[in-house]
Amino acid sequence: MAAVEAEEVEAVSLALPKKLFHCAACLAPLKPPVFRCGSEHFVCQACVSGGDGNGGTNKRCGPCGHAVSYTRSRFMDGVVDAYKVPCLYKGHGWAMDGIPYHSAADHKASCKHAPCYCFDCRFVGSPAKLVRHLASPSGAHAWPVEKIRYEVPQPFVVPASSEEDQRRLLVAEDGRVFLLAVGAAREPGGRRPVTVVCVRGNADADADAKPLYTGVLWVDGPPAPPRQPLGCSFRLKATVASCSVPGAVDMDQGWLHAHVSPNMLHGGESGELHLRLCLTKLA
Repeated sequence: MAAVEAEEVEAVSLALPKKLFHCAACLAPLKPPVFRCGSEHFVCQACVSGGDGNGGTNKRCGPCGHAVSYTRSRFMDGVVDAYKVPCLYKGHGWAMDGIPYHSAADHKASCKHAPCYCFDCRFVGSPAKLVRHLASPSGAHAWPVEKIRYEVPQPFVVPASSEEDQRRLLVAEDGRVFLLAVGAAREPGGRRPVTVVCVRGNADADADAKPLYTGVLWVDGPPAPPRQPLGCSFRLKATVASCSVPGAVDMDQGWLHAHVSPNMLHGGESGELHLRLCLTKLA
């Protein structure tokens, strides 16, 4: 029997009002499963009220104003899935070209190409481009960069400057960028803040989204003197906050954040901080 080739799907362009792709009740973008009443009001699953969200009778239709029978519209499922929009951040690097319209808001909140900003010049770009800008030896910043792996503790030795903040960029195996920042000794008693943040352009999404990363930070002090039984060190674990302008991060605030006293420095007040950091990806 001769094989029958699959029929090619020919795309067509239609001028349809955008409101057609929004729920007639709550006005949110429609996404499968889509339901319709007898008056052809298309609504989302959340607005199929009075039941389990699977259609049925005697359910109130907001636009109709009375109880109706809802049925699943598989045709409309296909229509709303077929409506694609480009990534808002396409100009800042490779990005998805065809995002379902109903998923555009979620994509915007998680897109790796959302732009970040330099703290003292007009540079705007994706986190990867920002790393190149801040780390370039011939540039104005020349920040150190280190590669890290998730769930693997990474040691860091950071100079304990009394006048300048110390920053280094950490690039994970999936390309995500983090900032390890150590502040100068400006606090009473010479304490230095240590902060870890994720560098991403959609940092504002943290307030409405589940955490993306957790981190464990160890601060290892110098060895204990001969007659002192314990050395000076501590460990803390917290969610990793996000920041779109790493040079302007507030070192006195944050979730994965510590204050290091002078007695934890190796080599005295002008010595070094010995840190370890382990990051875990949650999403």
